[in-house]
Amino acid sequence: INIGVINSGFVRNAVPGKILIKGEIRSKDKKELTYFKKQIKIIFKESDSKVKIKLELIDENFGYVISEKDNFVNETIKKLEKINIQPNIQEVWGCFDSNIFAENGIKIINFGYGGKDAHTTLESIKIEDLRKLTELVTNLVSLNQDD
Repeated sequence: INIGVINSGFVRNAVPGKILIKGEIRSKDKKELTYFKKQIKIIFKESDSKVKIKLELIDENFGYVISEKDNFVNETIKKLEKINIQPNIQEVWGCFDSNIFAENGIKIINFGYGGKDAHTTLESIKIEDLRKLTELVTNLVSLNQDD
């Protein structure tokens, strides 16, 4: 659970009439996600009976899990090994385009792009890592055409 935006008021010497809070909840488990959404509703509703609360919860970018034992994963690993890439499989918590594909029943593996310090003012990527990523994608597409 992350609160990333809190906005209130326009001047420093007055009580704000409104406060806007924006955040997100991430989970690969829909039951856990539902539980925390309910908890947030309870917290805000119990916070103060004098305060009018408009709570809007939007579902987007559901998480997904793909097993290392899945044939799709194993076939992709074989293709990577053909081009001398040893995959480093990791669990990640980001929201990617792959989340949307997975939600629509399309098996997909999200590849790291080599960037550092994502979503910060220090975010960067080395040109060499972009070249490697381009080569990876090109080779995977070429290998898929040969199948």
